[in-house]
Amino acid sequence: MTLLIATVTDQFAMLSQDSFASRPPIMELDRQFTGTTTDVKRGIEETFVGDGTPPIDLPLGFPCKIDVLPQLGMVTGGTGGNAFRLSWTQMLSTMLLGDDIADVNASAQYWLQKLRDEMAGLGESRVIHVGYSKRLGRPCGYTYDGADGFNSVEMPMNGGHTMMPAPWTEHPDYKWLGALWTPAAAGVRTEEFHTALAINQHAAYRAGKLRIGSGIGGQVHTARVDRDGIQLRVAHEFPEYRHQWTELRREISAGQM
Repeated sequence: MTLLIATVTDQFAMLSQDSFASRPPIMELDRQFTGTTTDVKRGIEETFVGDGTPPIDLPLGFPCKIDVLPQLGMVTGGTGGNAFRLSWTQMLSTMLLGDDIADVNASAQYWLQKLRDEMAGLGESRVIHVGYSKRLGRPCGYTYDGADGFNSVEMPMNGGHTMMPAPWTEHPDYKWLGALWTPAAAGVRTEEFHTALAINQHAAYRAGKLRIGSGIGGQVHTARVDRDGIQLRVAHEFPEYRHQWTELRREISAGQM
């Protein structure tokens, strides 16, 4: 699981994701001592127990998980492996599935299923599209969950937020989030809400409150799409990011990865 927050208003659609990509520590230990790696699923389960034990952060990198497709007036994101996300973005960039986010939605389920079949064994995958449809004359957002056969679910306009993981209700800032929630769904201080929620979700991760396989960190990247185009920016940087990035570059320079 990674961090994902999306909102569709009557003026714009917004998507935020973190940039942390992790390697399970048990896989790293196996690589160091035996030259091999264990089963990925077991490695993840033994690393992220979700019982209040703080995570052991071993970043694989800090990729932007939001891909921009200006020719379609949309951005894509999601959870699961980066390989699946990048392959899907490549398909959208090279195949003529339409001129618009709404056109893409009409056939997305079929092509996502086909891509999953070709990339068997990658685990869970969820895809999200947000953008502005010139054909429909409004912002749009669609989610596709691999566990549900990538069935298309349209996000409601001015009707709430799509997010993973759920907010940490025991965190001191939860009441503040509640005050921002409804106005943000209608386009008021929406990016501020996304950032506040991301900080809350990151705190839950650092406290070991999330389920097995979770990993949140790096930066928060936020994309806003409206009738005038697409804006993508760094909205927030988590406290440990600079140190992790420095250590990762040191490992790469030393040939340890």
